Amino acid sequence: MGRLAVILILTSGCGRLGFDGLGAGDPGGNDQVVVPPHSEARVHPAVCATNTLTVNTSDPDIALAGTPTGATVFWVPKAGGDLSGLTLDLGLQQVVAPRPIRNGTFTAVGANYIDDTLIATAVSSSRALVHIVPQDLASFNEIANVDGSFASEAALIHVAGARLTPTACSGGLNINPYTGWTSDGTVTTVATSQTTGLDSTPFGNEALSMWSTADGCHLERHTTKSTGVATHRPNETCDAPRLASDGTTAIAMYESSGTMISQMPFGADQFDTVVPFASGRSPRMVFDGASYWAGYLDPTGALVVGYFDGAGGFSSITLGDVTPKHDAFELAWIDNKLWDVSMTDTSMTAHQICLTTD
Repeated sequence: MGRLAVILILTSGCGRLGFDGLGAGDPGGNDQVVVPPHSEARVHPAVCATNTLTVNTSDPDIALAGTPTGATVFWVPKAGGDLSGLTLDLGLQQVVAPRPIRNGTFTAVGANYIDDTLIATAVSSSRALVHIVPQDLASFNEIANVDGSFASEAALIHVAGARLTPTACSGGLNINPYTGWTSDGTVTTVATSQTTGLDSTPFGNEALSMWSTADGCHLERHTTKSTGVATHRPNETCDAPRLASDGTTAIAMYESSGTMISQMPFGADQFDTVVPFASGRSPRMVFDGASYWAGYLDPTGALVVGYFDGAGGFSSITLGDVTPKHDAFELAWIDNKLWDVSMTDTSMTAHQICLTTD
């Protein structure tokens, strides 16, 4: 069983957000921050709604995008197949039944709702195809077909007013910009060896991308659509990375040989010491406007979900009714609740998770 690592990326001199109870720390960001696996917080997460629906797939990779009216779930079979989806309302009730959106041999998917538009990226071989999808899922409009064996969970992000789709492949990270809603055909590459995973998140007016290779973990701070600052932690891989940000701070969680937390001053552009978090795999990260939430599969395969509370702890619950595979669940903050969607070959279970007081 692997372990999970977390990197806390902070602007210099700022607090710890959910880690404030651990002390102000070194303004240079060089002190260790240790997060206990659980806390005794009076406010704790609990399932406040759930619904299970029938689907038909095989070992899926899924994506979850919150919309003003609920959520859209996309999935593809990891062995290759069609891009499919369904939609839920804010009460977890099905609105659009499972349906194919685009035929193909897609093996991975990412999605988000941005600029009042639903976006889905589907990966086929070494190409990442980016689509605008209407909320009825009845059609699609391909807006980019770019080099990429991996795509960010967020299909499209903003950097300094520009729209970008980060992808990763055998040659490193590719930054693919748009003119309006059309790929402009240019690409900026951060050259590394073969990538094994990628995620990106907005970071104020900039953005962050993290990807892993056989020789270490890489971070790019995107400052414009074609410029950025790259750093590399050698001999420390960051498989299956996930990022979340409040605009001025960010946390990265990933699979590693150890479970760790690190912090990095924004202006320093470098990783700091990494310290343990929890045994597990398949991490997820979400920011809810006030706190960071995380999810992962524990050594038994159970799904653990929780938030980093103001006391410096991680308050969590185990969702005992689901045991999704590595890529078959996602978290999102929708309508002031944390949503989990977990999928098997034959069913999809959605949870809404609320905070309750003892």
